[in-house]
Amino acid sequence: MENFKRKYFDYNSQMLYAIKGLEFMLFRRGGVTLLKRKNEFIEKYYKYLQKEFDENKNLVLPKLDFIITTRCTLRCKDCSSMIPKYSHHIELSFEDFKRDIDVILNNVIELSLINFSGGEPLLNKDLSKMIDYAASKQKVGMIKIITNGTLIPNDELICAVKKHNDKVFFFISNYSVNPDLKPKLKTQEIIELLSKNNIKYQMIKDFTWFEEKEMQKQKLNCKDDDSSGVDKYIKQMYENCILSACLGVFNHRLHTCPKASHGEQLGIFYDKDAIDLTDLKDDDSGFKEKFIEFYKKDFYEPCRYCIRSNKEVMPAKQL
Repeated sequence: MENFKRKYFDYNSQMLYAIKGLEFMLFRRGGVTLLKRKNEFIEKYYKYLQKEFDENKNLVLPKLDFIITTRCTLRCKDCSSMIPKYSHHIELSFEDFKRDIDVILNNVIELSLINFSGGEPLLNKDLSKMIDYAASKQKVGMIKIITNGTLIPNDELICAVKKHNDKVFFFISNYSVNPDLKPKLKTQEIIELLSKNNIKYQMIKDFTWFEEKEMQKQKLNCKDDDSSGVDKYIKQMYENCILSACLGVFNHRLHTCPKASHGEQLGIFYDKDAIDLTDLKDDDSGFKEKFIEFYKKDFYEPCRYCIRSNKEVMPAKQL
């Protein structure tokens, strides 16, 4: 259970602190003391997670990504989601989203942050319905819509977000440093529209991208008696990976990161460690058991095919 303790209690208490801090800055929920007494609040969230789990077997999810489309307005060379490799795109319907989110929410007591991502999520015609449905759930704390800044939100989406403007905000990717993208970016128009409608948004000034290596077609293996070999290397790589915090759902399967999600859909590997939500029913103890087993792992099957790079590159360089 050491891995479970580290990844569920230790890491998630720190993530909860970060999310609650963001919630205070955007929506003024909580208090400024949270930002000033970091260690105290991390300890508080740790005890909260531990108490709920030990006494009631209740699960808390700090953050979960929903990949709702593989369509995009850009073709980025170093896309961590490998979107340019899709020849046939996948679009999540509202009905499928509803089924997946219901299964998850009926098996956790809190989901602090939902990220809607893609591709470009604004291309999904059902995004407004998804926002309205998820935001109406008491267990959901905040909802983030991640957009690349090339599309102006339509009236339907603006209305849905305004209806829940105490929970929903936009994250606008800052690609302004890339001169080739300036003709495509509508960042200023988007910011003006959101401000006019009193909708919160976030845009990071310095947006760092890293080189994306091709996922390998042959996985890295080691012998059973080679405890210091490849498995040890993969475990260390996973622990240092910037995507290890990006637990998400794609096409009814819960994966450890977007590369795991897309690598499976592109047929590079089968992610035997993913949780198949279609096998589960609402309020199914099987989800909790599978989730606990998921968190116990040193690393995940897709990690055997993945090579990470620390080389910084131009954000959103186009193919």
